Amino acid sequence: MQVSAVGAATGEDVFHGRPESGRFCSLQPAATQPQTGYRTMDKDRIKGTVKKAKGAIKESIGKASDDSSLEAEGKIEKAEGALQTAFGKAKDALRKS
Repeated sequence: MQVSAVGAATGEDVFHGRPESGRFCSLQPAATQPQTGYRTMDKDRIKGTVKKAKGAIKESIGKASDDSSLEAEGKIEKAEGALQTAFGKAKDALRKS
């Protein structure tokens, strides 16, 4: 039997434990079936979340530096991100039903 850290991808047994401690917890066969209930998140949700974070950073920098145009740009980008996230959630809901 071969033990590998990438056993789940290769179908080998996977070691679960800390080998540096000298204690071996168990050897469990790698899962061969896909996870049930696993859903992929819509790309619009991910992109929207990133855009909201970037907008929040711009807004904070604009407030800290008293740059009203950068602050306004950050607020707009946050709003765009929120809309894109909502759109992605709606697409996920349609896909689920």
